[in-house]
Amino acid sequence: KFPENNNFQKQEVDILIKMEKLDEAIEELKIAISNEPENVTLLTNLGMLYDFNEDSENAIKYYKEALAIDPSSRNALINLAVLYITSGDAINKSAIDMDIKTYNKEGAAVEAKAKEEWNEAVPLLMKVLEADEKDELALQNLQAVYSKLRDVDNAQKYYDLRKEYGYVVEEDN
Repeated sequence: KFPENNNFQKQEVDILIKMEKLDEAIEELKIAISNEPENVTLLTNLGMLYDFNEDSENAIKYYKEALAIDPSSRNALINLAVLYITSGDAINKSAIDMDIKTYNKEGAAVEAKAKEEWNEAVPLLMKVLEADEKDELALQNLQAVYSKLRDVDNAQKYYDLRKEYGYVVEEDN
């Protein structure tokens, strides 16, 4: 009845997500975005839906579109960083799962690709910390990324900050 009312469109997207109809939610969200192309939240949410659907290429596209409009969008920065971390983890797992002969041939190149993905996450997480130096999720992910990169000093630095801010208690270790 009110096809131009974007609020109804957004509610419909929310209902479709709750019904686990992600493909339909994606299509409705695209329509909402066509009505509000500068809406960072809508673009980020579309990236998240593609991420849930394991479509990294489109997820990255929409997170980057959101960041082109608002380079400090915490949700887009965190989600894009986590996507890169997860991608690096999957690539690294393929190296771990190799037999020794294959690993000796291909392992170093595969591990280097994983490190590239993890390194993509670092500047995104740093931008989050520029806005809020105590952002727990950014600190946690930086600690994890630096651990994966075997950068012990930086991993320790972000662990210490997490501990200082009360995000880590000794029993957690």
